[in-house]
Amino acid sequence: MKRILFDTNIVLDVLLDRQPFVEASAAAWASVETGNSEGMLAAHTVTTIHYLVRKEKGSVKANRIVSAILRVFAVAAVDGAVVQEALQLPFSDFEIGRASCRERV
Repeated sequence: MKRILFDTNIVLDVLLDRQPFVEASAAAWASVETGNSEGMLAAHTVTTIHYLVRKEKGSVKANRIVSAILRVFAVAAVDGAVVQEALQLPFSDFEIGRASCRERV
């Protein structure tokens, strides 16, 4: 099974229905929900989403949304060794973004 690390913007595309990216981002998300891929989030993505939702909708709504997201996605363990390994990958951009997620689904 493919493991896909979703960056913050992919999650926000879906949550905020951001055009023109929502279609590709939602397709990647759906591949996780249907069990075709394993979706991973960095811990900072979870805290950023919580912060942004709490700012607009309050703590209760932020907690609900983050809880729902965590039923779909796992949180990736990231330490120095993982970062060093990522630096060796053949990507021109260090961060896995929209294009990488679309290619992997």
